[in-house]
Amino acid sequence: MVCEKCGRRIRNARLLDGKWIPIDQGVVFWREGKEDRVLTMDGEIIRCKIVHPQDDTFDGIGFVPHAATCGQQVELGEAVVI
Repeated sequence: MVCEKCGRRIRNARLLDGKWIPIDQGVVFWREGKEDRVLTMDGEIIRCKIVHPQDDTFDGIGFVPHAATCGQQVELGEAVVI
């Protein structure tokens, strides 16, 4: 699937409440922190710090919601605003 706004490849993931949101391709590694937001493998969006597994320890693996990285202005109602 491709984002209609920016043209990047994305896919959809289900949240705990059953709603679907677009996410970026690939996984990220995270640890405790407040800098970033990540969709965990359990379907929960959390505040954390994205880290590189070779440079740091990590607490989990997840996905970046596409609304956080889309290069185009995302209007309310078109994507989950995080």
